[in-house]
Amino acid sequence: MDCPELVWRARLATMRPRHEAGTGLPRGAADQPSQGTVMNLSALTRLGLLLAGGCVAAAAQSQSLPTQGTWTTTLQARDLDGNLANGAEAYYDTVLKITWLANADLGLGSAYANFEDQPGAVTWADAKTLVADFNLGGVTGWRLPTVAPINGESFQYYDPNDYWTGQRDQGYNIVSPNSELAHMFHVTLGNKSILDTSGNDQEGFGVSNQGPFSNLSSGNAYWFGTRFLQNPDDPRYPQNRVWLFYPAFGSQGFAKDTNGLLVWAVHDGDVGTALSPVPEPSSLALMLAGLGGTLMLARRRLHD
Repeated sequence: MDCPELVWRARLATMRPRHEAGTGLPRGAADQPSQGTVMNLSALTRLGLLLAGGCVAAAAQSQSLPTQGTWTTTLQARDLDGNLANGAEAYYDTVLKITWLANADLGLGSAYANFEDQPGAVTWADAKTLVADFNLGGVTGWRLPTVAPINGESFQYYDPNDYWTGQRDQGYNIVSPNSELAHMFHVTLGNKSILDTSGNDQEGFGVSNQGPFSNLSSGNAYWFGTRFLQNPDDPRYPQNRVWLFYPAFGSQGFAKDTNGLLVWAVHDGDVGTALSPVPEPSSLALMLAGLGGTLMLARRRLHD
């Protein structure tokens, strides 16, 4: 089985409806995803990612890419622990007006992360407790990222005809600042969804750019702090669902609140102490060259 087919099977796994306890609904056909099923994390989803793991890695090797996205101009480094020597613990987002923790996997190594095959994964209840109790350098008041309707009025759920356009809250290519995680992924870091806005497969999807952050995962989804309200046109799913964002495919959807997903803590406003930006190597070379020229000119004037 070649790479494109593995990726296709993985994508179908993320879209395929599953049997929900108490609903009596069967699994849907793999080639007929039904409404309300995008990114409903199940065993099939994880199986699909395992199958396509090599393809995802080949498509998007995560690294820090200064020329991709807006992060070099819209994120400002912040010190939280009072030790300037160890670098930034957070980054202020000048567009969303929030501060992102530099460690994009707060649950990793915590007492709440007890999902055997998913390092850092915690339930939604534990995720909320983890961020509420988090204290770094005396800075408290952290929360989970939030999501609000793209259109500012009501959530637009999955539709098989246009879920890739970025105009639906449940789908791909969402660049609206109303979704803090999607905006970070697509705009700030410049990463891509598995489908483009015309619905075609595209290369280089997933976490190709991690920016200045550490532990930004493509192997699991991230919790929002926002409940997934039941789609009135699709009554199969009960109210114990929460919005999520899945970096591996650049998609936004939902999962049971008892599932194990990842935690990226954010803080309203600008917190911490500003750190002076480190000049790029090319800028540093120009600065040194200019300084050298100034010193030579000053020396000549002394000898005149």
